[in-house]
Amino acid sequence: MDAAAVAQCMAELGWEGRVWQAVRFGERLRGLMGPVDGRLREIVVFPGCASVHTFGMRRPIDIAFVSATGEVIERHARVGPGRVLCCRGAHAVAERFSSSSES
Repeated sequence: MDAAAVAQCMAELGWEGRVWQAVRFGERLRGLMGPVDGRLREIVVFPGCASVHTFGMRRPIDIAFVSATGEVIERHARVGPGRVLCCRGAHAVAERFSSSSES
């Protein structure tokens, strides 16, 4: 995703934090299971992705399926471990750890 699409997505979601794109195999495999700096305010964007799983996750995450232009197509809050989510038409997925105050 280009920078403008990522910025559009983050603005629409209202998410704040360090955003990084998982483009290499190892980054995509790790995702949020091993945050880069160990911080909880990280947001991972998976370009070219329309499905994700939460196997191996230890805490709930928020997931957004995004169009090529950065528009949010679907949003899922507090997704627990052991789930698989897909969204037809998505060009990227954004994930972050859920905050304890979200419903």
